[in-house]
Amino acid sequence: MEFLDLDYTIGKRGLTYADLRFNSFDLAKHWGQQNIDAKSLADFRKRIEPDEQYTLDYLVAKLGFNPTDES
Repeated sequence: MEFLDLDYTIGKRGLTYADLRFNSFDLAKHWGQQNIDAKSLADFRKRIEPDEQYTLDYLVAKLGFNPTDES
């Protein structure tokens, strides 16, 4: 999945589509999620819920931010 890099858009006006930057959100590579079906996603939710930091990193990345960026 690809998400808009929101950091890049803050404070800018008149961006065209060509100006936009995107973050890659690879469920398999970064989150260990190989399938996107109802059961697999339910299992994924159960896997991330017990680990608060992992869950927050996932949500931050999904929103288009870099979870390792401390700024």
